[in-house]
Amino acid sequence: MGLDGSRPLSLRSDNGLVFSSRHYTGTVKAYGLTQEFTTPYTPEQDGLVERFFRSLKEECIWLHRFESLGQARIVIDRWIRYYNEERPHQSLDYVAPRAHLNISCVGCAENRGALHIDSTARDALMRYARAKVGVRGSNSAVLK
Repeated sequence: MGLDGSRPLSLRSDNGLVFSSRHYTGTVKAYGLTQEFTTPYTPEQDGLVERFFRSLKEECIWLHRFESLGQARIVIDRWIRYYNEERPHQSLDYVAPRAHLNISCVGCAENRGALHIDSTARDALMRYARAKVGVRGSNSAVLK
């Protein structure tokens, strides 16, 4: 139970090695979160997240050669803001979330079809990205 009596947040993931590693599960517990796993061989159980990460990779990550984690954070943060506010979404009849809601989706509790990534989720994403980035020298990196 959370401090306010609510259920703790749960991270749902597939059964990949990263998500079941001791380091990852320890980090999840350190943040007071719980883990849920999808049924093996059922990617449809994670459809929204799978689609989001596909878009993130195709429209952002694969188009850049990041020179540092700081640069990756800036570029990914900018793309997530674009995704949440301006990018047309098929689920919204190809209308951008901002136009669909007529307000900015950043900070909204209700996302109405647009996946909202807040700072906590962004930080978790960046920690995961660090695991996938090889550091060369003091301030440069390439995706593995």
